[in-house]
Amino acid sequence: MRKRLVACALLAAAIMATPSVAEAAPRTIHDTVGDVGYGMDIKTASVRNGKPLSITIHHRAVREGSWSGAYIDVTPGDGNAPDYFIRGGVGGDYQLSWMNGWKVGGGLGCPGPGDYHEYVSYRYDTTRFTLARSCLNGASFKATNVRVIAVAGRTGQQTDWAPGWHRWSKWTAYQ
Repeated sequence: MRKRLVACALLAAAIMATPSVAEAAPRTIHDTVGDVGYGMDIKTASVRNGKPLSITIHHRAVREGSWSGAYIDVTPGDGNAPDYFIRGGVGGDYQLSWMNGWKVGGGLGCPGPGDYHEYVSYRYDTTRFTLARSCLNGASFKATNVRVIAVAGRTGQQTDWAPGWHRWSKWTAYQ
């Protein structure tokens, strides 16, 4: 009897220790500070895969000609290309698009008005994007896991990518 209990305990521990495709939210993505020589240098990006999805990019919030955004992938096992791209001028207009490979395929109208937003904080040097679940769920799937690439730039300057150029964060599970 005692051997069975020990065996069951070991089996349960092994199952709990087995990594899944995604890990629980929130997730922080670190970037090399100083890899671009201007104010939109990304320090970190945070992903909270909840209701709504929230992506916060930490950088010096420079106003004129600056922008930030995030590539979003919601389909594990579907290659390396993003499904969506949200981008906004710092303190300006923002938009959500569906992707065709690494190229913008077109604007995306979410089911309801106000389903995605951009919030810029000059006090905290952040840009935060929020997207309703309805913006991410397809006709035949629910977006339970996401991975992102944060980007920031300034007109005429190099784009900063976190965690790196065409490199994704780890998968983050919906919570």
